[in-house]
Formats: sequence, C-alpha cells, structure tokens
Amino acid sequence: MIQSAQNRSDLVAEDYYEQEINYDARIESKTNAKALGEIQTTRLDNNLLITFPATLPSTGINGDMHFYKPNNASLDFEVPISIDENNAMMVDLTNVIKGKWVLKIELISAGKTYYWEQQISI
Repeated sequence: MIQSAQNRSDLVAEDYYEQEINYDARIESKTNAKALGEIQTTRLDNNLLITFPATLPSTGINGDMHFYKPNNASLDFEVPISIDENNAMMVDLTNVIKGKWVLKIELISAGKTYYWEQQISI
C-alpha cells in the first residue's frame, strides 16, 4: 500500500509577506515599550487606572487600548488613548463583564510605536 502526504493549501496565508512585516513591527514596538518600562494598572471602584512609564514621550500620543476577553471575543472593546499630565488615564468599567481580560495597548509617541500586553482581572 502506498500513501502520500498532501499539503493543505488552507494552512498557507495569502498575505504571508504582510503578516511577516507586521510581526517584525510588533517585535520592535514591544522592544520600544520594554525600554520605557511597564504600565501599571490599578482598579478603583468601577474604573481602571492605567499609568504609563514617566519616560514615555508626551508629544503626539495617539493609539488605542484593546480589551480582549479570551473566552468570549464578542465582549472585546477598544478605548482611544487619552493620557493626562500624570501619564495616566482612567477607563470606566461599569458595563464590563467581570473576569479575566488581556489589555493590549498600542500607541505612537514622538514617531515611535509602543506595545504593551498585560493580563488583568476585572
């Protein structure tokens, strides 16, 4: 009996080149963030206080926070970043389902991209 292996074409992404570029950019963003330091998250009643490293350049900050619920993607949501003079921002959690979440933050400041990812409990 002869058996042959077949390659599954659905395992090959058509945009593999673009995915590779995005992967490299994500690694660079993580490296930039690591050089600044970690973010701090603090639960205050129905709010989440997110404090960014003091070394984050405060010029032209633009980006989003993505709240990812691993066991139910339909609950995911995004919040635009708006950092105050203390390098912090508050997110209202009043209508957010309790449980484990992954906070993904990607922002651009002074022409550099930064990316933090942290598990949180709400």
